Amino acid sequence: MTLEEKVLERLDKGRELEYLKKEITEGIAEESVRDGILNDVKLDAFKKLKSADNAAARYLIDAVLYILALAQTTRRHGLLCLDILIEDLPESLRIPIQMVADCYPYEEIVEIATNDYWSRDPQGIQAMVSYIYICGALYIRKGYSPDSLKDALETLFPLKWRQEYRERCEKVEITKILPKYESI
Repeated sequence: MTLEEKVLERLDKGRELEYLKKEITEGIAEESVRDGILNDVKLDAFKKLKSADNAAARYLIDAVLYILALAQTTRRHGLLCLDILIEDLPESLRIPIQMVADCYPYEEIVEIATNDYWSRDPQGIQAMVSYIYICGALYIRKGYSPDSLKDALETLFPLKWRQEYRERCEKVEITKILPKYESI
C-alpha cells in the first residue's frame, strides 16, 4: 500500500468516526428530550385521558388516522408534499407537521410543539390527541413506516379501545382523510 493510499484510508476512517460521533450525539440529544419535556407531556396526556368516556375513542382514532395517512403520503411523495396538505390538518397538528416539512431539527420540533401543548392546555381526550400529533410528526420526521407507526401509536390507547382502533386502521382510505391527496 502506497503512502497516498494509507492517507486516503485514514481520511475515510476519520470521516466515518465523525459521522458516528454525530449520530451518537443526536441519539443522546433525542433520548434526553424524550426523557424530559416530551415525557412530561405524555404523563399529562395519560392523566387527562382517564377522564374520557368510551365515545371519545373515535376522536383518538381519527387523530392516529391523520398521522397514518400523512406517513403513507410522505413515504410515497416525500416531505415536501406536507406543504400541500397542511391547511386541511387540525390546528394542533399543523405546527409539528409544518416543522417536519421544513426539516427542523428533532429537538426544536419537540420544544416548539410541547410549548404549544402547554399554552393550549388541552383537557380530556384533546390532551392525548395533541400528544399523538406531536409523536406522529416526530415519527414521520424519522421516517418510520406507516405499519411501525400504527403499532407504536396503538400503545397510547386504553386496552378497551384497541380493537376498534385496529378495525378502523384496516379500512383507512387516504383520500377520505386527506382530501387534497389527489392533487399531489
